[in-house]
Order: sequence, then structure tokens, then C-alpha cells
Amino acid sequence: MTPRRASGKGSGGPLGSIFLGERLLGPRSRRATEGLADAYAREARLARQLQLHAEHFGRYPDKRARLLELAARADGYARRLAAALDRSGAAPPASIPRPHDGRTNWERLRIDLEEVSAAAEAYLGDAYAIEPGHPEIAELLLRLHGEKAADRETLAWLLARSDRAALDRPDDESGPSADGEPPDPPDTAPYTASFYGAAPD
Repeated sequence: MTPRRASGKGSGGPLGSIFLGERLLGPRSRRATEGLADAYAREARLARQLQLHAEHFGRYPDKRARLLELAARADGYARRLAAALDRSGAAPPASIPRPHDGRTNWERLRIDLEEVSAAAEAYLGDAYAIEPGHPEIAELLLRLHGEKAADRETLAWLLARSDRAALDRPDDESGPSADGEPPDPPDTAPYTASFYGAAPD
């Protein structure tokens, strides 16, 4: 009986190395693309969510402006992630999760803070996981991690200056309320530019 020749797949030779490389690279490539898609969906939803939450701060124009700036930054992150997906030969998700809301402005800021914090940590973990095979995507995620950390500072600053017990009022516009009381004065407490960090590309 002629002995069977050992195949390269199981022999540890060159073919075995190629087979093993394909098994390792495939899942890593999928994880890189999935990470970009998840990040895009997260930032696109956050951009819309921050815009919606900002509309509840009509009586606090300074806080509203900062939330709208955060929304613009999230939109910029989403655009960068969409470009990275395009370079990878993939398309952004067709649907975006619905924004989350709260019963009060304090709850809305808490939700935004928690989600931005979770995004920052997710980008850091994904960056280190895919760095060996996709250093350019890992670099993008690390940059986003740093920028989200700056956004987290802004939201923490806003949350610390919000009344946890204050309920939504029917008049969200800046101006006298229905009962004739003047609007609350704007928050003029000092803050530093580090709360915003670098502007997105």
C-alpha cells in the first residue's frame, strides 16, 4: 500500500502556515470592519441624540450651545468612520439605533455622559485588539478615544452644574415663562478649552 503523503495543511510546512494565517487574519479583518461599523452607528446616534437633548435647554443657551458643539463633534467622528469603512471596502450601517431620552435634563446629561464614556473605552479596547493587522484603523480609534475623553469632561462639567430634581418645563425657549418669571440666568462659571479638546478633522 502506498503511504499517503502528508498534506501541508496539517504538516506545519508552508501550506500549513498559509492556512493558519488565513484563519487568524479573517476574523481579525472582520472584527476591524465590525468595529468601524459599530463605532459609526454609535456616533451617528449620539450626534442626533445630543441635538435632541440640546433642544430641551432653550432656557440655558450656554449649555445648549455646548451640547450642539458636542453633537457636531460626534457627526465629525461619524464622517471619519464612514470614510474608514469606505477605504476598507465596506459601507456604513443602513440603519441607526434610536436616540435615548430622559425625563429631565439631568437624566439626559447622565445618559450622554455614560454613552460617551462607554464609547471611549470601546474604542480603546478595539484599537488594541486589531492593531497587529490594521494599524491605520487602530490609530483612528485611538484618536477617537482621546477626543471622546475630552467630550466626557465637557458632559461631566455640564452634569455637575445641573439640578437633579428639576423637572422639564413646558416652555423650553429662552424668555419669560408662562407665569411671568424671568428665565434662569446663564451659567457663567469659568471653564477651560480642555473641556472641548481638539476639533475633529
